[in-house]
Amino acid sequence: MSSLLNLGPSTQNSSSFFLDYVCNWIGGQAIVNDLLQPPFFSSAGFTDIVTTDNITHGQVRQAANFAFARIYYSGHEVPFYQPVVALSLFNRTIHGMDIATGTLQARMGGGYVSVGTSTSEFREGNVTVVYEVLDGAEWVYDVTLGKPVMAGNRTKV
Repeated sequence: MSSLLNLGPSTQNSSSFFLDYVCNWIGGQAIVNDLLQPPFFSSAGFTDIVTTDNITHGQVRQAANFAFARIYYSGHEVPFYQPVVALSLFNRTIHGMDIATGTLQARMGGGYVSVGTSTSEFREGNVTVVYEVLDGAEWVYDVTLGKPVMAGNRTKV
């Protein structure tokens, strides 16, 4: 990973919140911290990710061209659960901008390090836990209501 980062491309690792039990954010964070160890990443802090809709969709920890994002109310396919922040993450990454706001250059050697807490402490309780088996494959998670709904019954955002 260090070799790739030294070449200069922006790299972003996005992990979901507690809707993804297989690839959860805690495991993703452990891989970044213990195995990848990007330069200056240990001095970065978690800060809110804000998009054009003025909603905090998660938190990011970023040092130069490497970012680890934790997306709230999302499952394995972040663009399905949180399309606005997924598009923002993509655009900010390919343009070499900070993930939190998209307003600052965050290229290799530029010195950008996100400022915030050393841990991401967002907790929402068990609102996303489903205690019964849902029939059929037409269920989706509605981030506005905070619960699974039939695909045709999603709220308009």
